[in-house]
Amino acid sequence: MNKWLHHILLTIAAVSFLGIMKGYGQIEPFVCSGEYYLTLRPGLISNMNQVIIDPVTEEVRFRPIPGFPPKYHINGMGYRSTDNFIYTLEQDTRTLIRIGKNGTAQELRVIDELFNGQYPAGDVTPDGHYLILIGGSPFSVYSNYVAFIDLTNPAYPVTVHNVNFTASIYDFAFDPFTGIAYGYDSQNQRVITINFKTFEIQSVSRTRQIASSIASVFFDAFGNLYGYGSIGQTFGIQNTLFKIDKEKGIVEFLTHGEEANRSDACSCPFTLKLQKTVSPRETVPCSMVEYTFIVANSTGFTQSGIRLEDQLPQNFTINRILDNPFGGDVLSAEGPDRLIVENMVVPPGIDSLKIEVYVGQNTVGHRGNQALLSRLAVNLGTQTLSDDPTTLKPEDSTFLDVVPFVLDLENQNKQLCPGETLLLLGNQNGVNYLWNDASTGPTYAVSQPGTYWVKAETGCATLYDTIEVTFSPPISVDLGDNLVVDLGEEAHVIPDVNSSIDFVNEWTATTQKAFPLCRTCADVTIRPLFDATLRLTVTNAAGCTAMDSLEIRVNKVKDILAPNAFSPNGDGNNDVFYLFGKGVDQVEAFRIFDRWGNIVYERRGLSINDASQGWDGRVKDGSYAQPGVYVWTAQVRFLDDDIRIAGGDITLVR
Repeated sequence: MNKWLHHILLTIAAVSFLGIMKGYGQIEPFVCSGEYYLTLRPGLISNMNQVIIDPVTEEVRFRPIPGFPPKYHINGMGYRSTDNFIYTLEQDTRTLIRIGKNGTAQELRVIDELFNGQYPAGDVTPDGHYLILIGGSPFSVYSNYVAFIDLTNPAYPVTVHNVNFTASIYDFAFDPFTGIAYGYDSQNQRVITINFKTFEIQSVSRTRQIASSIASVFFDAFGNLYGYGSIGQTFGIQNTLFKIDKEKGIVEFLTHGEEANRSDACSCPFTLKLQKTVSPRETVPCSMVEYTFIVANSTGFTQSGIRLEDQLPQNFTINRILDNPFGGDVLSAEGPDRLIVENMVVPPGIDSLKIEVYVGQNTVGHRGNQALLSRLAVNLGTQTLSDDPTTLKPEDSTFLDVVPFVLDLENQNKQLCPGETLLLLGNQNGVNYLWNDASTGPTYAVSQPGTYWVKAETGCATLYDTIEVTFSPPISVDLGDNLVVDLGEEAHVIPDVNSSIDFVNEWTATTQKAFPLCRTCADVTIRPLFDATLRLTVTNAAGCTAMDSLEIRVNKVKDILAPNAFSPNGDGNNDVFYLFGKGVDQVEAFRIFDRWGNIVYERRGLSINDASQGWDGRVKDGSYAQPGVYVWTAQVRFLDDDIRIAGGDITLVR
């Protein structure tokens, strides 16, 4: 991952600070080499920590930094690249504070002009002119104040605006290349941009990203945007590191970290940084690979006199420089194992120097190394190590896996499916392949049986292999005729499969709600609820397939049947009045009325076709109903969720 993780600093509420400079004396500026700072306050006051990534768990850890006074409630902070100080607001006293190296601090003045409320979001404009704060009143879930503190004037004049942001913004940050301000709306869980001239916000992403809130937003020197916040339902507990796609607004989980609360962040991305990649990531001895050195200059100014140095692993040799947009003096390349380019001129932006490298013999293994970018300005840290952007670890070596050179057609699939092609695989990076028809490439498509050979070469070895390809035994499947099934009835489907070698089944249906399905069973028993197509794909050991399907139509007969008389006299013959039918899930309500419309019997949640759940001729008080004609109604839910009302007359005879 980008090198920002190496020097993140956090302020976390605790009482472990040492020392303070209060409005007098000198404080040392920071060195801008990609540091990140966050204020995290689980208690009443803040302290300062360096954030590291645990090399084993790859989770965020906090390392306390002494020097910051244990008395402030800090939030709304920004890094000013023009003097390398952090400017922030003490939230309780409304004091503007300047923070320098090692956590030393100066109180500049009380900002009485601010409206009542909290100002959790802040950053310094890329030109260093203003510390901009975003806040809100205690009675609003939205951010509705924007304050501009002029840092170029020793009196630090302030302008405050009422705004109508339909967003809860806990932090924002300026892109070091474009100057666009990005923030996170925790109310709607979306990435936004903020226009501080028109006071308009624009949504970059859809709402409901995975972060429930992001209270710390910061950039690295490559223009990558990150956030530290909460995920899921843990609103307010800041323990998750995110990467944010500026173009699409997608918030991506990176790793978890220690818990902290009420965080804010700022960074110094205005520096030079170096990343190093290799392509391919895996190769064989005696082959060529390409190393790319990606240099980011986000200072806004051309940096001259820069030196790039890279000592390659043992038995690696530089073949040539493919691209060098930075110019300079190449002191070592094209043959040696060390790249040295001095006096490079690096303009603002991101660009890459590329070299082609020969991987020699006896190099099998996990081969890594780091490059060094040096002769940077003192305020930029003088030098920086390369980082592998494909990993989470900071400032780590870039590794190339060198694997043994092998060629093995014998253990590949040798059987060809009729009417299809079989793909033979060489498939190692850094190898030249020659097949029996003079074609080249790592793969070879075979459409006919026969004997095939391949020659594989690297810069120092040659291998040959052959393979005998035959047709796979035939395979077919037949599911039989289409089916018509009454709703609620079962059907048993037994396929007729013709295959002389092992095979596997995969059953599918066009409508998943139609019936539960055992996908790999030899045969299936189904109880369809809707019309559907049932398919079976059979695959043999050679990878050849056959497929058949059948149409299933559900006959949805939904008749509710009931007798017109019963005699509840205990003789065991027709003693209970109950309902009959097919495809019924449940009788949701069953009622009996006398001739005056009074309910004499009522039950809910009954099964169909079940005498034990019918009417035995007793009324509500348990006494026997009088002989006569009664009216019944039933609300019936069928298996396909269709609900119908049925009813009729029933004569009770004693």
